[in-house]
Amino acid sequence: MKKSLLLFLLLALVAGGAFCMSYSSDWKFDALGAVLMVAGGVLGTIVTVKSTQKMMRILLLCLLYLAIVLLLIAGWILFEGTILLAIMGAAAFAVFGYLLYKQRE
Repeated sequence: MKKSLLLFLLLALVAGGAFCMSYSSDWKFDALGAVLMVAGGVLGTIVTVKSTQKMMRILLLCLLYLAIVLLLIAGWILFEGTILLAIMGAAAFAVFGYLLYKQRE
């Protein structure tokens, strides 16, 4: 139960931060979204390091950080290509969540 709760909290923090950054027009909400996503990244790092082997840990951490950086860039910068960055970040984050869930079973 605790493992599933931590995974859900991690996914909710990053998704909530991305949602907050995507629909805001004020810098305060962008900063709040960035803080939520960084907090999710820290929690994801802790969960990944504690529950995986070395080679899978490297892959999972690369996916997590790639997803967070892409979502942060897509949330802060406004141009036509940001939707592609957001989709790539969401895809990397989905692969991270799936692989972490499979490792923890």
